[in-house]
Amino acid sequence: MTWMLHKPATHDCVTEYSTDGYHIHPRKVVIRPWFGRHHVFGVFMVPYVYRSGRTYSGVISVEGFLDELSPDSQPPVEHAEEMVAEPGHYLIRAYVPTRVAVWFLLKGQFGDLQMPCNWTFELKKRTSGVETSF
Repeated sequence: MTWMLHKPATHDCVTEYSTDGYHIHPRKVVIRPWFGRHHVFGVFMVPYVYRSGRTYSGVISVEGFLDELSPDSQPPVEHAEEMVAEPGHYLIRAYVPTRVAVWFLLKGQFGDLQMPCNWTFELKKRTSGVETSF
């Protein structure tokens, strides 16, 4: 089990972006699935201009795992996980279910989960009140 926890990533980070959205990687990744729920997350620094969930929609992706995350789904915080938001930004936590982290561990990809470059928060502008497709 120790070997699986410390196994390096299976591949280098290669990030592909679409041209119609804003993409950010987390400033910090916390992976502690053995503590239970809400202990696998990335901390993202998001510009306040993207705060409106009516104007922007978001998707968090981690190595094939996708989940919707509205930019205003959490109250804006200035401090999180020993980090301080830069001026004009706020911090949010994007959670990955513990079962997904355990699945990465069992597949031997725990190292991939720990690399911030494998996490992406994509924000897209909504059009006519309807989200754009992801």
